[in-house]
Parts: sequence; structure tokens; C-alpha cells
Amino acid sequence: MQKQVDQQFENMVNEWVDLDDVETNAKKELKNLRDRKKLLGQQILHYIKSNNIHTVNIPGGTLKYCVSKRKPSIKKDTIRENLLQSHALKDPRAIDSVMEYIYTSNGVVETEYLKRTGRPKDYETTASIN
Repeated sequence: MQKQVDQQFENMVNEWVDLDDVETNAKKELKNLRDRKKLLGQQILHYIKSNNIHTVNIPGGTLKYCVSKRKPSIKKDTIRENLLQSHALKDPRAIDSVMEYIYTSNGVVETEYLKRTGRPKDYETTASIN
């Protein structure tokens, strides 16, 4: 009985190791795919921006040029620098003014990205530019 349990255990460990190897290789391949996709995306964004293109028709949908805007996070150095520049701390009632100054002077971060709409049933490599 003990030998059967030991053999079952050994089989489970061997299968686990095999699956772990497959998973590790799949992760490496997935990283390579992500890296290649990122590089191609940067090249596509450059081309789209240079040629003033907003939408590319692809099989099963579109590829759109998008820009998202957000406020960057405020860091201690940013607050300190803005407080020094604003000179508003001499008047305690000016706290609202200082906070507004900090908020508005923080700027906006723009992120450009590609957005794919629709999913094709069968992948084709042809695309047309609008």
C-alpha cells in the first residue's frame, strides 16, 4: 500500500514539475509577445500621429488613436515648491487659495494609446486606413 501511495505521489510531483516548466515557458513566450506588441504599438502610434490618422479599419472592427488625460500625483517636493512660489501662507485664510494653486499648477499627463474595437471571428492581417 505504501509503495502505491509513494508512486502516486511521485507521479503528482512529476506532473507538477512538468506543468511548472510549461507555465514558465508560456510566460516567457507571453512576455516576448507583449514586448513585440508594445514596440509595434509605438511604431503605429508614431505613424498615425505623423499622418493625422484617427481610425484604422481592421478585420472585425477598428483600431483607434486615443489620448487620455489625467492629473499626475502630487509629490511632497511639488507641494513644497508651489507653496514657496505662491507666498500665500502668510495669511491663514489663504489655505483655499494655496490648495487651488497647487491643484491647477500640477498639470495634466497625457497618455496615448491604441484602442481596438470588435473582435474578428477569423484573424486576417489586412487593414485599411481611413
